[in-house]
Amino acid sequence: MKTLDPIGRDHSMQHEDGGLPSLQIEMAAKLVRVLIAEDHAVVREGTRKVLERDPLLETVAEAEDGRQAVSLAAQLKPDVVLLDVTRPRSIAAAMVTVFISEPGA
Repeated sequence: MKTLDPIGRDHSMQHEDGGLPSLQIEMAAKLVRVLIAEDHAVVREGTRKVLERDPLLETVAEAEDGRQAVSLAAQLKPDVVLLDVTRPRSIAAAMVTVFISEPGA
């Protein structure tokens, strides 16, 4: 019988005692750190609320413009940067170039 958690993940791999296999526990222990880069406050807030529903995701910062996103990414070193690519192309392309060229940023 499949058992789904509150966000719809399948836990049918659980041991009979209800515990998860050790590999799943190790994977679950590491949160994915996310930086949201979006100039519209309502969209940033909505994105953050969606991400908060997943216990394996942690929003570490929100940026309202490109400069702030690059600065926060360099400072906080998130695992993922959600970047609003509808910004003018030159700005988005420059930001992606900065993220790629600075390992760990």
